[in-house]
Amino acid sequence: MSYPNIEDRDIQVARYKGRVKDFERKSEFTIQLVSTTNYRDFEGDLRKVINYIKKDLPDWDNSPNFADVENRFVFHSRCFLFYYQEKYDKYGRKPIGWYWFSDDVRFDFIDINKRLNKGVCYGGNAFVTKQVKRPKKAGKYMYQITSDFIFNQLGYDKIVAYVNGWNVKGIMTTVGAGSEVENWYDSW
Repeated sequence: MSYPNIEDRDIQVARYKGRVKDFERKSEFTIQLVSTTNYRDFEGDLRKVINYIKKDLPDWDNSPNFADVENRFVFHSRCFLFYYQEKYDKYGRKPIGWYWFSDDVRFDFIDINKRLNKGVCYGGNAFVTKQVKRPKKAGKYMYQITSDFIFNQLGYDKIVAYVNGWNVKGIMTTVGAGSEVENWYDSW
């Protein structure tokens, strides 16, 4: 069975608070929670990530532009900007990626596709640029640090997502960071 954005070849995954293994904290990486209340303060960093996406994924015709990102915030989606401290800008840090999440399944992070139970959030649109030289496992670390924040600072118990079947590296990264293959979409 396929859904509006989940195809049979795509992999659905879930991360559970109680099953996440501890990981080594790395001071050269940080995250910043961005939401409808503060996204204008991070417009420059959001635009940098949008530009990285256009360079890294030139064949993605519908990659988000800043208007799309603003709409995501208007409709209460949030994101973590992911920073690598060894790459500095005038503020002492440089964004190298992002990770989006919402209280409901929103494949475009705007329109609700499915409501989720309390304590569960939908995550996705994870991206770490190849334009900046950074450690090889940066993507895995981004999943670990954002999951840790979602579970321990925001109080969620489960994160659900899916990865396009063609994105083998993305599947390996999210599973390597503690996600489990689970058909969560059918369970609601």
